[in-house]
Amino acid sequence: MVSDFSSLSRLNTDKFVFQEQLAIQSLIKAELVALEELSPYLEVNGTLVIPANTARKYRYWSGGQSLEATLRELGATEDTIKKYVPNWLLEEGGCHEK
Repeated sequence: MVSDFSSLSRLNTDKFVFQEQLAIQSLIKAELVALEELSPYLEVNGTLVIPANTARKYRYWSGGQSLEATLRELGATEDTIKKYVPNWLLEEGGCHEK
C-alpha cells in the first residue's frame, strides 16, 4: 500500500512538473509575440492602426516619421490622409519630411 502512494505521489509530481513546463513555454511564446514588431495598417473603413509594438519608424509621437508619410506608405487615399493630417501640415502645404 505504501508503494502505491509513493507511485501516485511521483505521478502527481511528474504531472505537475510537466504542466509547469507547458505554462513556462506558453509564457515564453507570448513574450516573443509581444516583442515582435508589428506594422501599421489601414482598416477597410480607413482607420489607421499603429500597434504599440510597431517599428520606431512609425512612432510619430516619439520622433518617427509623420502620420502623413506613414499613411502614404500604406497607400491611403487623399480623403483618409486629410482625416488624420490637417491641411496646414500636408507636405504640399509646406511641411517637409525629415
